[in-house]
Amino acid sequence: MLHWRLDVIFKEDECQLQSGAMTMAIIKRFCMNLLTVKDTSKRRMKHKVMAAGIDDDYGTQILFSG
Repeated sequence: MLHWRLDVIFKEDECQLQSGAMTMAIIKRFCMNLLTVKDTSKRRMKHKVMAAGIDDDYGTQILFSG
């Protein structure tokens, strides 16, 4: 399930990154876990990721809310 979500949402299989690939994989997993835990709405993960990238207030809320 995790691999499917990473592939569909973050397009991990299409990534051509050679150096730092492990670091990016860790960051992607961290972001997905953070969005899953902090935003309990019924929105799709893809929409949560897009909203966090577009809306600074939403991204700040996800990162810094207790």
